[in-house]
Amino acid sequence: GKIVLIDWPWDYGMKGNTEGATQLSINTDKEKYNPGDEVKLSFPAPENARIIITLENSTSVLEELRAISSKGNNVVSFKTRPEMAPNVYAYVTVIQPHAQTINDMPMRLYGIIPVMVEDPDTRLEPEITMPDQVRSQQKFDITVSEAKKKPMTYTIAVVDEGLLNITGFKTPDPWKYFYAREALGVRTWDLYDMVLGAFGGTLERIFAVGGDEALIDRAANKAQRFIPVVRFLGPFTLGQGKTASHTIALPQYTGSVRTMVIAGSNRAFGFAEKSIPVKDPLMILATAPRVVSPGEKVALPVTLFIQKEKISSVDLFAEGNELVTFAEKVKTVPVSGVGEEDIDFSFTTGDRTGFAKIKLTASGGGETAVYEIELDVRSPNPPETRAELKLLKPGEKWEVSFVPFGMDGSNTATLEASLLPSVNLEKRLGYLLDYPHGCTEQITSAAFPQIWLRDLSVSDAKTSEVASVNIREAISKIVARQMNNGGIALWLGNYQPDNWITSYAGHFMTEAERKGYSIPSDFRRKWLSYQRKAAQEWRQELKFVQSANDQAYRLFTLALAGSPERGAMNRLRESGDIPQLARWFLAAAFATSGRPEAAGELLDMRNLETENEYAGYYYGSPMRDKAIILYTLSILKKEVEALPLLKEICDDLNTESWYSTQSIAWG
Repeated sequence: GKIVLIDWPWDYGMKGNTEGATQLSINTDKEKYNPGDEVKLSFPAPENARIIITLENSTSVLEELRAISSKGNNVVSFKTRPEMAPNVYAYVTVIQPHAQTINDMPMRLYGIIPVMVEDPDTRLEPEITMPDQVRSQQKFDITVSEAKKKPMTYTIAVVDEGLLNITGFKTPDPWKYFYAREALGVRTWDLYDMVLGAFGGTLERIFAVGGDEALIDRAANKAQRFIPVVRFLGPFTLGQGKTASHTIALPQYTGSVRTMVIAGSNRAFGFAEKSIPVKDPLMILATAPRVVSPGEKVALPVTLFIQKEKISSVDLFAEGNELVTFAEKVKTVPVSGVGEEDIDFSFTTGDRTGFAKIKLTASGGGETAVYEIELDVRSPNPPETRAELKLLKPGEKWEVSFVPFGMDGSNTATLEASLLPSVNLEKRLGYLLDYPHGCTEQITSAAFPQIWLRDLSVSDAKTSEVASVNIREAISKIVARQMNNGGIALWLGNYQPDNWITSYAGHFMTEAERKGYSIPSDFRRKWLSYQRKAAQEWRQELKFVQSANDQAYRLFTLALAGSPERGAMNRLRESGDIPQLARWFLAAAFATSGRPEAAGELLDMRNLETENEYAGYYYGSPMRDKAIILYTLSILKKEVEALPLLKEICDDLNTESWYSTQSIAWG
């Protein structure tokens, strides 16, 4: 035998596949609608069933329609409204009488279909008028208008096509972003599947469809290398029926640029783009190494591009700053029409480090082209430091003479005097300031020692001002990295805070506030709330013994900020075996909060070391832990015990050994 399906014509039939006996196949008469258009929903239904249609979007139910079905295909209509843009979902429910025996279809059938609504008034059509080809270093005009004379606010970006092609960058379309298809946000449940004798399949799914049109489509990358050109102008406001002109000039450049206009006005958006070549009748391209060494002889290949007839010869002139000496500065190149010519120059770099600048100028046939290069002249050898330590007694005089070593321009000498043992402050602090800081730990470590810079050394007004600027900048960055719950993220954009960094950065902010720097009150309030909550919720786990160090530091920072969490402090003190570092931090917390006797009970002054097995946790090191113990001893006013440890740390810092940013900051 055969099974034959007889259906309505394509426009009215049951398109697509249905999933399960309870799901309806619903169709619309058009793909897209404007506000005010009539939408016709068609779907099959049994006779005398109740039809309930709800029009839903990402947040709510906009409208409800009810009807009684006829046998076969049913059509229900409604009109679109502007608030239905970019789309609504028509959720259709068909309910048969419970006692009916005319058919064996389920008591409840359902289906859903998106209805796309596009309001023409939400689209802007910016227009760009500019030359089809421009020359570098010469001004040209970009004229912007709107095709339908609508007012708008817009920005202009002129960007090197080579840069855009590296990532397959497409000109942003703000209309597609703001009017991307929205996901259904209304959840629907019913109890019809639980009605005795009413077969209805299962309504297991919760509809959450759509919302994928805002994803960025990355084109294939193109490996092209150009000199970067980026110009950004705006925002500008354009009146109704007006046009605006903007004059720009591109720097020395050969290639192609894309001009992009992004426009918006109230709820309307649009964009326009235009790509044009940038060509000069006479162009130069020089190929030079990125880095050269002092006293090095370097070949400089130069290519001339001739794009104009009637140029018979080109004079090429090369010049440089004090770090560049050319063997031959001028060359005359005969040419024959449009094409390319290769020329070789050579130069020798100076005997010191710095920035070498080269300028090439070509002239011929009434045209002139200029090409400039900047090279880094640096020593191929690693930096070398020589130090001498001298201890002066009261009234003693010391004189020394020395001959500077190394290349001129790269050598410096520093004299450091201190009542305390030398800590090689200039080198260690310079390392922190020159470090390419990115994470919150590095930012805090660089700024922390500068709080006490005036106390550590005799610094001039300029150095003190630079330190103040650095501290304020660090405060601003840390505030920006505080999350809603009060914790502080290690990196900007992280989804969860770092507990040790939250204590470390909060410690820095508390000390900075004591020195007179302004800390936002909201930052302090949220930070204290997070620290208290974390302190109260912490529980000791034998598998993670080192977490007691984190808890103890947290408790110390709360005590330092004037909000000691005494219950958590007592619980940690009564815990069994906790690491030595946790004992020192907890002792500092008790001492700071006015209980030095409890601090003394925690410590054994004969043991001024921490366990090596825990030293690597929480950005630590043995040197960092020694500095924390010294810090606690100073709080406890244990000068006799502190002096040997102070000398040991200073001796470590005076060596050439590498230490992490946090180790140096604590030291």
